[in-house]
Amino acid sequence: MNPRRLAVPVIALALAVTLTACTDGGIVTTTPSPTLATTAPSATPSASPSLGPLTDAELLALMPPEAALDDVRGAVATAKFFLEQYPVVYETGDLRVWDALSMPDCVFCESVRSDVVATFADGDYVTGGLITIDETRIEANYFPDDGYTYVTLPTDVSPSTVHHADGSTSPGTKGGAGSTSFRMSFNGSTWTVVGVGTERDS
Repeated sequence: MNPRRLAVPVIALALAVTLTACTDGGIVTTTPSPTLATTAPSATPSASPSLGPLTDAELLALMPPEAALDDVRGAVATAKFFLEQYPVVYETGDLRVWDALSMPDCVFCESVRSDVVATFADGDYVTGGLITIDETRIEANYFPDDGYTYVTLPTDVSPSTVHHADGSTSPGTKGGAGSTSFRMSFNGSTWTVVGVGTERDS
């Protein structure tokens, strides 16, 4: 069992910007600049999914209607949906939605993908790690100078359990409160994740 699977990857976002606060549909549109350690994927195994990649239409059919909007509401809906996929990919090994929403240069996205592939290659899977989002403290803003929308989701994560091929189990992540920040880009029909940063409350 690889011990790195017991911790959520922490990836830095370069948020060297100061945004003006405003509101949109109850979403506070300020973007904090978290100070996070930067890591890179330790391996890049190639997955061999039995089904092909999702089209934009297939992806949108799985997502809430707001995800199709080309403003901060669409970015927030997509970020929430993407974050909800985190425990799903570790339990099922199905990375099609994760891949469809991830930009190729998203280090966090690739780190999770590599870890999921390695987990299932070992015959393991993970349950738990469910993520609750505090809807009252979501922050988001579009920054015209770089063309990205930044979203921060306050979260509370439940503990997870690793299930091994021999039927035994071991503790996974402890869970806890924190936040996840996203750099999002709209490609004309769907939002995609360019970068992800995580922070845990002390």
